[in-house]
Amino acid sequence: ANRLGNLVADIIQLSRLDEQQDAVVSMESVELDELAKDVVNNLRDHAEKKNISLDYCGIPINIQGVRHVLYEMLYNIADNAVRYTNPGGHIHIYVGRKGDHPFYRVEDDGIGIPKSEQKRIFERFYRVDKSRARAQGGAGLGLALCEKIAVLHQGRITFESTLGQGTTVTVSLEGGRP
Repeated sequence: ANRLGNLVADIIQLSRLDEQQDAVVSMESVELDELAKDVVNNLRDHAEKKNISLDYCGIPINIQGVRHVLYEMLYNIADNAVRYTNPGGHIHIYVGRKGDHPFYRVEDDGIGIPKSEQKRIFERFYRVDKSRARAQGGAGLGLALCEKIAVLHQGRITFESTLGQGTTVTVSLEGGRP
């Protein structure tokens, strides 16, 4: 029931984001650093249960955005790292600035993504390892949602991944000051 509820919520969110691409969205000043700290705090118990170290390093950065939607993007990316990092692993989350562009980056030493699958990870309903779908949860909508949210905020998501060594996901946002 929970999985179906989450699936319906994700589909509704994607539909709303599809509609908002052409609409004017009401943005507010959002402290990216504070959102990232909330993500870390909300995932800490889950990480500790898997014996995964989760650390954070960031600087205060204000951006224009939709707070709850940005939070969902940051959370989904970090939650994926926790899901796909083996017990005893490490996850590092950063908020910083490269030039004028704020960024949010999650680095893990998890299972990684095979090269042959990397071009498809932002497709809706796509799962790299379908055999792990039931155990890991989700329906393959999280990264598609994250990509839509990044675009809504004039940003983009990039990643680097090596099978068996881990993944780094970076959200680069345009501008930074409200």
